Amino acid sequence: MLDVWRTFKFYGYRRIAAYSQQTDGPKVSEYMTLKLMRELGNKSRMQKRYRKPKTVVTVDQKPNLLTPEQVNPPKFYYTLTFTDYFNVGKLLAS
Repeated sequence: MLDVWRTFKFYGYRRIAAYSQQTDGPKVSEYMTLKLMRELGNKSRMQKRYRKPKTVVTVDQKPNLLTPEQVNPPKFYYTLTFTDYFNVGKLLAS
């Protein structure tokens, strides 16, 4: 197990246990691998995960002009964008 840890520093106890099950060496369970790693003081080198930088909003949010009271049937309302308008015009022309 110590040889596996020396060659694969990023392997944790689960990967080392799986590696020992696949190879011809002694078969060691996950729990036994964890105990041995604690006794020997072996720790896997964890890769730091990328954290997306947080954005700071300095502008106030625009008010929501469409309120639930203005919508007649529940959860149903029409919105129209310029792309919808021009696409409908092309469909009518053809």
